[in-house]
Amino acid sequence: MKFLITLILITGLVICFNTKQAKADTTLTKFQISDFINKANALIKGDIVKAERKFKAGKGFWEIKMIAEDGGEVRFDFDLKTCELIEAESSEGPFNYNLNPFFSNVDLQTAKLKTENELGMKIMKWEFKPVKEKWEWRFWYLSKTGVPQLRVDADSGEFITSGKK
Repeated sequence: MKFLITLILITGLVICFNTKQAKADTTLTKFQISDFINKANALIKGDIVKAERKFKAGKGFWEIKMIAEDGGEVRFDFDLKTCELIEAESSEGPFNYNLNPFFSNVDLQTAKLKTENELGMKIMKWEFKPVKEKWEWRFWYLSKTGVPQLRVDADSGEFITSGKK
């Protein structure tokens, strides 16, 4: 009897999850997978190793993973409806390629060199993401988890402080 109740509960959860996923999959887009791959290829040179349509917090996006020419892995997330970059990151170096998604004042190499000069050590991970209507480079140098240890404004090139003391 316990087995039957457990089976019914699991079946209900699977049906509920599949229904939510089916609703999310109905997101209309005028873009094809090739559009997202072409966008990633325009950002850096390398080989696409994975392209996966995903959903997080009710928003659809394409996750494109590449191996850059220097051997580092880079992940790009593009908005499913607009084909715009919503985030980029890499935790597998080397980070010898350059990236300037919006032709901002500060590209990856400039922000990375500024950070490494400030720290006196190499970075282990980077992200490029919007925070409060602005884009920033985020760097980790001691570990690849937790909050970024240094942040650089992508427009001004200034270090961003958290305001905490």
